[in-house]
Amino acid sequence: MGETESYAVVPTLWGLVGLLGDEKGVRRLTLPLPSIELLEQHLIEDDCLAQLDSDFCQPLQQAIAEYFRARPVDFSPYPVSLNGRSDFTRRVLVACRSIRYGQTTTYGQLAALAGVGKATRAVGRALASNPVPLVIPCHRILRADGSLGGFSAPQGTAFKEKLLQLEKEVLSS
Repeated sequence: MGETESYAVVPTLWGLVGLLGDEKGVRRLTLPLPSIELLEQHLIEDDCLAQLDSDFCQPLQQAIAEYFRARPVDFSPYPVSLNGRSDFTRRVLVACRSIRYGQTTTYGQLAALAGVGKATRAVGRALASNPVPLVIPCHRILRADGSLGGFSAPQGTAFKEKLLQLEKEVLSS
């Protein structure tokens, strides 16, 4: 990188969420963490010159706070930067953005949606490298048998299950 980027800390009911990026979009997002120190450790890479900017992506910050207040949120309008990702990974992540709040699909269905055939394992690997979870809702992708599959965020599949349960409860209320 070597460029100066901005980052913001978003307090939510579930913990602190971090956003990192520039005027082109968010490049990284952390799921809720308990401290700023841990957030900065997960968010800011060694070669990144990042400056705290509480106004960075303010509309997205508000949407994230709303999400964790159990309100349905559409993250699709918010720009993300997928620079440095392979074409395959970009295709998978862009296709994943089309999965709406409260909906789920399978790795195989996402592969078809992304136009990458039956590359379900490779789709799983691409999702594991998702730099902006929530905005790219990889937690909504399940195995063909309906089980959770993997989740690379802290707390793993237990956290994936919490996110899916939150969305299900919001839609059923």
